[in-house]
Amino acid sequence: MRPQPPPAELGSSKQQLLRFVSLIPYLDDSSLGAKLDVWNTSDSFLELCAGDSEEHAVLLCNYLLHEGKEAYVVLGTGIPEGETAYVLTKEMSSRDHRLWNASSGRVYSVADSALPLSSVGCVFNDRNVWANVQSSSRPDLLDWHLMDTTKWRPFFGPKGYPPPRTLQSVQSATLRYRRTSEEHRKEIEREVEGRLQQEIESLRGHRPTDWNRSVAAKLRPLLKRFEEDANGTKALSKEEHDASLERVRATYKLVGFPMNVSFTEIQPLLDKIRNTNIWMSDGPKMQFVLATYVHAYPNNVCSVWVYVASLDDMRAGATASVD
Repeated sequence: MRPQPPPAELGSSKQQLLRFVSLIPYLDDSSLGAKLDVWNTSDSFLELCAGDSEEHAVLLCNYLLHEGKEAYVVLGTGIPEGETAYVLTKEMSSRDHRLWNASSGRVYSVADSALPLSSVGCVFNDRNVWANVQSSSRPDLLDWHLMDTTKWRPFFGPKGYPPPRTLQSVQSATLRYRRTSEEHRKEIEREVEGRLQQEIESLRGHRPTDWNRSVAAKLRPLLKRFEEDANGTKALSKEEHDASLERVRATYKLVGFPMNVSFTEIQPLLDKIRNTNIWMSDGPKMQFVLATYVHAYPNNVCSVWVYVASLDDMRAGATASVD
């Protein structure tokens, strides 16, 4: 652990930092053939562009430390992931302390009884490690005052080992970032849209697939606004969302929704499209719309948004069906 500067283009917005880290694909050690629990440095994590909950939590915690937050990594058990790592940030009031899931991009209050983190074993930062010795391990029942040695047993200190004279981090003071090119971003956007259109046409078999390019063009700016809302750049209100679809809904009965993934390969998106069953829609003058938008972050981390929908033309005099 050590403070590490985030990419300059992200600024200091905590939501943007969380968004960037959470978009780095999740990959557990067993998928890499490792038989041990391997912890990569932040440099290695960014170079590989994949890692599990520990790598995500450590990178986010180091970013928050750099921004002056009192932040810690929390090790425990979560639902459904099992052994996991979160980030704890301390606020003025202990009931306002927050737990950040750096893999999913979700933030919770420590007092939230529905928190997916079900138990806490230990907490650490760049100075010490504290073991939870309280009667409960549930986050919402814990006393988070780490200096209370009756609640948290420190690794270094009066009730632990003598602090080392020097404690050198294996982490680099700065991290290497590569700008994701616009060409790469557009290439992913074209590939995603082309492959998904092919998949829907293939699933429909002999039935014709009429693509509405005009509505797709109207939906693309909305997808960009979804990403701006997700990373905290600009909030998307329900009124703005509804207004962007008002003209489309005046003519068509739109059945569909947006999907968002961090891009690794095309297959997960093909599976999602297949499972929507939107491709089964049928009826007179039935049309389909597929809009894509890819937002590029440093180190080829890309957020892919897809809006897929069927359009039942209300002027056609008949209603479409979805089997």
